[in-house]
Parts: sequence; structure tokens; C-alpha cells
Amino acid sequence: MEYILLMSFLTENGEKSNLNISGVKPELTPAERNTLLVLFPKIFLEMIKVN
Repeated sequence: MEYILLMSFLTENGEKSNLNISGVKPELTPAERNTLLVLFPKIFLEMIKVN
């Protein structure tokens, strides 16, 4: 079975945006999920700046 982590964010315009990360390990702890929620947007924004 494949696990998918769904993260929902509000854009600057107040619109909802979803991000799906597939292949997440099933034993992901709440602390690991919280770390993803904090770090991923920062990493994603840096990726956008590079491109």
C-alpha cells in the first residue's frame, strides 16, 4: 500500500493550495510530519527562486 502525505496551504491571495507527497513511510511520526510541514514550504520557495 502506498501512503501519501497531503499538505494544504493558504496562498497569499487566501486561496487553498494542496501538495501531495507520495511514497511516505507508513510509520511517520507526528514530529516528522510537523518537520515536513515547516521545512517543505521553505525548500519549495528556494527551488522557485533558483529556477
